[in-house]
Order: sequence, then structure tokens, then C-alpha cells
Amino acid sequence: DFAKALKLNPKLADIWVSRGLAHVRLKENRMAMRDYKVAITLDPKNGHAIRLMLVVCLREDHPKTGIKWASLAINNKVNTLENLQRRGTFYALAGDRKNMQADFSSATALAQAALTEAQSDKSPKSIDSIADRKRDLAEAYNERGKAFLALKDYDSAAKDFEHGSELVPQTGRYKCNLGGLMLL
Repeated sequence: DFAKALKLNPKLADIWVSRGLAHVRLKENRMAMRDYKVAITLDPKNGHAIRLMLVVCLREDHPKTGIKWASLAINNKVNTLENLQRRGTFYALAGDRKNMQADFSSATALAQAALTEAQSDKSPKSIDSIADRKRDLAEAYNERGKAFLALKDYDSAAKDFEHGSELVPQTGRYKCNLGGLMLL
């Protein structure tokens, strides 16, 4: 019972996050947003609460609210790569191409730097690290491609989907996105 848990410890962000999830399951997204807001206020570095808030902002078509929460996460250095991509997506949905491109340029640069660092490591563990960093970079291109789709810039979207596919050729998702684009 969330009421009892909150009465016992109203400053525990995870209780607010859990109640927010329950609201989402009941399709009470506004109530979920309120609970996530409390959780993030209590713990501004709670990446789980921020991620869930951004998902609800996307579902509810609230790009300005999504930009606000993604910016908070970036400023607090919470999952910076992912939140740059999320904020870039919200900028695209708001029709702000300039800020969308700035965020995705930062995201791809961050992912490329991590890949370059992993490639310079000569330890046996570096093989897994390189694969992970390639997936991160491919995902940044994929997300930017989807943002370009929202802006109806199909040529730029296709280039990003192709780039993601080149980085991680065994992942079909980027090719599926490219194929879907060809149907438009």
C-alpha cells in the first residue's frame, strides 16, 4: 500500500517512482508525472525516475516538459549520453532543429570519444568494451535518424540509419528503420 509506505517515509524517492509506475499501468499518466516529479525533486540524480518521466512525457506529447527534465538530468550528469539523445528527440518533436542537432552532435561526439578510448585499450576486456561503445554510437545515430524523421528530413534520417547499420551490422534494427523509411 503506497499510502502507508509514503506515510512512513515520504522522502524515499523509490516509493514515489513505484507509485508512478502503478499510475502508468492504470493509464493515469498525469498522476505518474506528479509522482516522478516528487521522486526527482527528492533525488535529482535518480536516473530511473528521470527515464520514466521522459517516457511519460513522450507518450503524452509534452516535448517542452521532456526538454526540462532531460536538461536537469544532463546538468546533474545523469546518463548524459542517453539524456542528450532524449532531449534531442524532444527538440525535434518541438520543431527545434538547431537544438536537436546540437544535442545529437554532442551525443555522437561523446559516444565516439568513448569508442576511441575503448579501442586504445589493449586488454582482453577491451573487446567487449569496444562492442558496447559501437552499440552506443550506433544507437546515437539511430535516435538522431528518428529525430530527423520527426522533422521530415528523410535523407538525413537515411544516412544516420545507414551509419548505425555500418557500425553494428549484426543488428537488424537500423536496417529495419531504413527499410521503413523507404516505404514513406
